[in-house]
Amino acid sequence: SLGGERLDCPRWRIGTHEGDGSAHAVPDLSRPDAEGLFPLTRVVAMVGNPVEENPLDLLFNRFLERDSVPLRQLKFHVERPEDLPACLEGARKLGFLSFGVTVPYKVAMASLCDEIHPESRGIGAINLVLFEGPERRAVGQNTDGVAIANSIRRVGTFVGKRLLLLGAGGAARGIGAELARQGAAGITVAARDPNQGIPVAQMLESFGGDGFDADYVHWHGALAIPDGVDIVLNATPVGSAPARDELDLDWSTLARVEMAVDVVTGPRRTPFLARARSLGLTTVDGVDMLVDIVEVNIETFGVDVARADIDAYARELTGPPISDVTA
Repeated sequence: SLGGERLDCPRWRIGTHEGDGSAHAVPDLSRPDAEGLFPLTRVVAMVGNPVEENPLDLLFNRFLERDSVPLRQLKFHVERPEDLPACLEGARKLGFLSFGVTVPYKVAMASLCDEIHPESRGIGAINLVLFEGPERRAVGQNTDGVAIANSIRRVGTFVGKRLLLLGAGGAARGIGAELARQGAAGITVAARDPNQGIPVAQMLESFGGDGFDADYVHWHGALAIPDGVDIVLNATPVGSAPARDELDLDWSTLARVEMAVDVVTGPRRTPFLARARSLGLTTVDGVDMLVDIVEVNIETFGVDVARADIDAYARELTGPPISDVTA
């Protein structure tokens, strides 16, 4: 989540404002208050390159607007990693409530935070920064794995299963660590660069319980799914719009697994998931993950919305999940 009580901001409820212990009406954003002051709308940011294919801001804002919460999520295309420090400092100075990070900046953000939330220490990748205290310290978290875990549980389980994790970037780090912590039997990390993939596999070892193991496989050419893998999870941006490239896999070996998971948020039906569904695999897509992120995090701002309503709007924006299609 966004941290619940850790947020250094008011919590808005429909009809009440609990930020200072008093109760008064949620501000009407269309007119000044009794003192003639117009409401100050706060910002929740998301930065990355690309961000245009991600509908997370629309999913949040639909329900923030519905409940007249003076808060909006905005996404920003940041072209260069060297600009991240200035962007973070600007968000701090401008009073942003949080600073979300997507590809390819999650690893770089870890070194820019003033502090790392205890549950995210050791992952080496941050996708969410909260500004805390009077000095507005940048406190980093990684929440990717919690959302993916929730999404997988809706259609099956990863507990006691072995996963093949495609990629070794920031998304792979956060997702792998959380699935290891929550009961995966083992994780194989596939990456083209052993200098990146081997350290991720070693990091994952520290998050798993008794009997958990993590290893690395060098991804060169069409990757064959190793024997014993139950779930294949794409944690790379391959398949994203507009290129919609196809993963370099030996597709004949995909049929031996149970489930395919993709973190790509646009398009919803990636080439990887289309292949998996044609083989009869259970599928989880990146928009499923976004719906779970919104369901958990929007409550932090006091908005009460059913997951079914968020999912319905996601389907309106991106179409139905490929799991709705008969394999």
